[in-house]
Amino acid sequence: MNQATDTLSVSEPTKVTSSDLNEDGALGTLIRTEQLRLLHKGSLRLFIIVLLCSTVFFGLFWDDALLTAALLYVVGFGAFGGVRILLSKTFLQSEISLPKRQKLWLRMFNFSNLAGGLLLAGSTYAFFSISEPWHVVTIFTVMMIAVFSCAIFYSTYLPAFFFFSTPLVLGMSIWLWSTGSTALQGWAIAGPILLLAVSYPAYFIHQMSLSALSRQLMNRSLSQRLSNENRKTEAARQELEDARLNLEKIVANRTRELTLTNDRLSEEIGQREKASEALQESEQRLTRVLSASRLGFWDWNMESEQIYHSRFEELFGYNIEQLDGFKGHLEHMIHTDDVTKVRRAIKSHLRGKTEQYIARYRIRHALGHWVWVEDRGQVVEWDHRKRAVRMLGTRRDISLEMKYEQEAQLAVTVFENTSDGIFVLDKKFRFMTVNQAMRDLTGYKDKDIIGKSTLELHPNHGRERYFSMLQELSESGHAESELVDYKKNGQPFPIWLQIKAVKDKAGKILHYVGLFRDLTQHKETQERLQYLSNYDPLTGLTNRTLLQSRLHDALIQAEQDHSDVALVMIDLDRFRQINDTLGHSTGDELLKQVSRRLLRHTARMNTTARLGSDEFALVIDNWTEPEILEELSKEIISTLSTPYVIGDHELLVGVSIGISRYPENAREMQSLISQADLAMNQAKTLGGNTVQLFNSSLSTTSKERLALESSLRQAISGDQLEVYYQPKMSLNEESITTAEALIRWNHPEQGLIMPGSFIGIAEETGLINEIGDFVLEEACRQTSSWLSRGWEIRISVNVAAGQLRRGNLADQISELLDKHNIPAHLLELEITESQVMEDIDQAIELLSRIRDLGVTLSIDDFGTGYSSLSYLKRLPVNSLKIDRSFISHIDQNDNDSAITKAIIAMAHSLDLTVIAEGVETQDHIQFLSQHDCDEVQGYFISRPLPVSEFNEFIETKLKAG
Repeated sequence: MNQATDTLSVSEPTKVTSSDLNEDGALGTLIRTEQLRLLHKGSLRLFIIVLLCSTVFFGLFWDDALLTAALLYVVGFGAFGGVRILLSKTFLQSEISLPKRQKLWLRMFNFSNLAGGLLLAGSTYAFFSISEPWHVVTIFTVMMIAVFSCAIFYSTYLPAFFFFSTPLVLGMSIWLWSTGSTALQGWAIAGPILLLAVSYPAYFIHQMSLSALSRQLMNRSLSQRLSNENRKTEAARQELEDARLNLEKIVANRTRELTLTNDRLSEEIGQREKASEALQESEQRLTRVLSASRLGFWDWNMESEQIYHSRFEELFGYNIEQLDGFKGHLEHMIHTDDVTKVRRAIKSHLRGKTEQYIARYRIRHALGHWVWVEDRGQVVEWDHRKRAVRMLGTRRDISLEMKYEQEAQLAVTVFENTSDGIFVLDKKFRFMTVNQAMRDLTGYKDKDIIGKSTLELHPNHGRERYFSMLQELSESGHAESELVDYKKNGQPFPIWLQIKAVKDKAGKILHYVGLFRDLTQHKETQERLQYLSNYDPLTGLTNRTLLQSRLHDALIQAEQDHSDVALVMIDLDRFRQINDTLGHSTGDELLKQVSRRLLRHTARMNTTARLGSDEFALVIDNWTEPEILEELSKEIISTLSTPYVIGDHELLVGVSIGISRYPENAREMQSLISQADLAMNQAKTLGGNTVQLFNSSLSTTSKERLALESSLRQAISGDQLEVYYQPKMSLNEESITTAEALIRWNHPEQGLIMPGSFIGIAEETGLINEIGDFVLEEACRQTSSWLSRGWEIRISVNVAAGQLRRGNLADQISELLDKHNIPAHLLELEITESQVMEDIDQAIELLSRIRDLGVTLSIDDFGTGYSSLSYLKRLPVNSLKIDRSFISHIDQNDNDSAITKAIIAMAHSLDLTVIAEGVETQDHIQFLSQHDCDEVQGYFISRPLPVSEFNEFIETKLKAG
């Protein structure tokens, strides 16, 4: 208890944590030193108590049989006491101020406590037996005295308490538990419980001891420090007194000196005030210059990594306090692609490799976008080791400059790499620069062309055209034309030339920029397409397109001259069998020979044409009497029926001929063609090798026609007409994009009548306009119905020639769109080439008005009409539909496939969508897809369907995904 009274002076301790003791500071060292001193002092007292406890045990429980063991215990206990005394003596003589040595002494002390606890616990087990209950009470009492003593003597260092008491109590408890007695086992349990109970007051005493010890040491330190400060204060006071006396002498001398100096300073102050005013004026001037130049000034202290930056927030949106040093903002604000470049520039300057630090890089603005900046700086201060200490520089925003630079670089790249020729002329039309494409196209080098005018390069060829363009350019600032230019070697080539003036903001011309494109390949392609669009590539004969054009011209001329025109249709019998049996090469050769034999009769004919596969046609605008036509036809049959020798084969073919005449049989071209075709089929039905002149009995009798006309009028007014819909599929998206509206007649007696049986009569009687109006109305109504279901399906409607002639079609469509509230792009009108060609100018005007509404326009049955590229370019149409006659044999006939490919290429060059009708096989789909056809229509996709079945068809497609 003496130790406790030495260190404890308050009842409520100030808690001292283990972290306080583990610190390697001066206070921690003093505390650990004092702990070791008190532990060694307390250990001697605890040793005496342990010795007394051992004496009590031997006195109470002595047995002569334990003499030898007792002697050994006494020797061991004596050795333990000697070691403990030796340790305490050594400790008091050792230097233990270093933390590592203090910890070593604490570990040695803990180990000796552990040995003492084990030794005392072992005595109860080795030497004593329990025969009476008071024995247990006595042992417990003695043991608890030792534990309580340990808690008091080791209060300053709690681990020492546990190293001694834990083995003592647990060893005794184990001994009691091993007896097997229930009563003794209860005491065995009581031992650890009592140890835990003692631990809390031990911990409390430990905290008070540490707190008191800490305050004691701090007070001692403060007292010593106060004494030292008092001595210093006294010494300082004496020094001040001596200094005061000395200072009075110095002041007297200095006063005299200051009087003289003051006069000089007054003069210098005046000079400095003038210099300061000049400096302020210079600073203001510099500030205005920096502000006007939009420069940011930075000052980098390279030792402290502090940086001053003017206009930082204005340039980048950050507060200057957010700038974490010059290097810091490199890591967080500069673009990752530029960091290495900036660091390299700084290092090069710091190592003396460059006179200035110059770098261009990107900094992220506070708003998130990148700002291009240019840094320029220089080291202005070095230390004695030649290391940079201070660096000054400027930073400016060059974002706009970099944008212009990149745009200029892009322009240069485009200028030098485009395939079109580009040149720049000065105000006097002299070449300033040309690109590589122009050099390659013309063969001129820079030395041949730079500084020369356009007229100098064309002294002989095309001078007038160029002069005209330059005059137009001077007047309007823009000129363009298609013309023939000449290369350096004199070779002509077609070009498209466009020149435009470049002006400044005031409208003054700076220079001219010209672009020209070599049209050689385009012209060749155009000529090839023109040829393919008018001539059969296999036989060289006129094709269907040119035939219809010439037939149309012949009919117009015949109408003016009141003359006749005959159309002769020829079909080869058994050709398909020959083609399939002997191969396409044999079939193609046969067609060539047939063509050559037909050409022998050209003296009597306006046109000889191949319509496709094995069909030919002749247009005759003289000698049209039936007898002459029959005689000519028999000559043709005789000529074409003569055997053909092809390779090892001798072939015979039959010929079926049908003839229709204008104006006796028909007054319209399509009717004339249909009648001749009907007559030809009749000739074929009669067995071939014969001629059939068209007559009304081939279609229907006059009485039947009148009856049909009457029924058709009733059908229009009696709701017997119904619109069927045939889907069109996009090959790219494999989805249904459009549905063509097709008329059907639900006759009350004859059932469903196809349009081929009544459209001709409708055209002749004028009922076709009413039917067309009905289909238009129904199509718009159905489109509105589909829109209500969320389906955007375009409906395509065929327009009759009479509807175009009326001239009010655009107004009619506008009213229908408003009435049914449908978008214009969901309506498509299909027109034929022959309808447009009746009055091309009026048709273009009407179709343009319809196109302006947003309605889509398509040329129907392309290839069977005029197919004139010059007219097609003028028509305001969006798409064209290839006639089924070309599609049906594209997988068997090279001519049809070639024409189809040419039509697709030509249409795409005019930015037209291409639709193929009559698609009936997968081979058709594959061919058209390979050659970039846009949409297809035919029975392979779906037959024409009534609206209910069409809805089911669409729903099935939608479910299938």
